[in-house]
Amino acid sequence: MLNATVLPFRIQRGDSVIKGGTVTTTNETIDGLLRLEEHRLVVQWRLERTTDLVGPEIRSDRKLEPVREAIVPLAGLAACTVRGSWWPWSRSIKVVLTAADMQAFEAVAGPRGLQLSHPAELVIAVRAQDRQAAREFASDVELAVATLAMKRAEEGGELPPGQTAAWASGILPSTQTAQAAAKSTVRPEGTRHVPTQNEGEEVIS
Repeated sequence: MLNATVLPFRIQRGDSVIKGGTVTTTNETIDGLLRLEEHRLVVQWRLERTTDLVGPEIRSDRKLEPVREAIVPLAGLAACTVRGSWWPWSRSIKVVLTAADMQAFEAVAGPRGLQLSHPAELVIAVRAQDRQAAREFASDVELAVATLAMKRAEEGGELPPGQTAAWASGILPSTQTAQAAAKSTVRPEGTRHVPTQNEGEEVIS
């Protein structure tokens, strides 16, 4: 079982283009890692791109890019939730990271990052063996974001607009609520919790 503050992920996407009698199919596989650290979320990934051409010439090209990294400060996050499918027989879940500040999220979602379909949301499909780790990871991120927001509020600082809206709507839990949720999570033997300081889907608690 994975450490609750680290979560691997995979994103797969592709498209096909027909032009001049040639069919070009491009498939991308992004293998990455989310790591929660003090006051920040580290996103690392490596992209593998396969291009198949079928026409007068039949060819397959493969390119593996080097590992890249982006840092998102916790102040730039509004929420981290775990969602499941509407289908009752499906056990698949996804981790959804929502930005409080699109500028802070640009390094992950923008053209130099993962080039996400939504500039303020990172949706990650979770492998079956990582479901428990995904729930614990989301709980840890929520707790860290709430703790940081509470500290800033107590010190008289302003919360980022996204976190203010999330707090008011109940998306971002209070520190007490997040702590209670974290304590109620049963962690399998051998896992370690690292305290932090200071698409039709339904939310799974």
